[in-house]
Amino acid sequence: MCFFKKKKNVEVNKINDENLKAKLKQTALNMLFASGDLTKDAKVEFEFGYAFQLANKDLEVLFKVIADKKIYYFAVQKNKFMKLGLNEFMYEIAVDTFLSVHNKNN
Repeated sequence: MCFFKKKKNVEVNKINDENLKAKLKQTALNMLFASGDLTKDAKVEFEFGYAFQLANKDLEVLFKVIADKKIYYFAVQKNKFMKLGLNEFMYEIAVDTFLSVHNKNN
């Protein structure tokens, strides 16, 4: 007889959700164009550290935009899109820490 139900994991790893990533990429590009940080002829690459939908349905995403050898970091936290003032070391620590906690639950 079981009195307690095991809580179902309700976090969803969204790292392979191409539709979500396309929207985030476009939002980042729009922000960079609007601020003048990026020109239309810039070569741009994206790297996603993690993308999760949490139990409360909030998104948690960390990614970077590499444009003409300059790196811009972006996050979605509590469904708010933000440009961050990180460096590569801080980015890697954030990704490793988040994944070590959340991948155990998936």
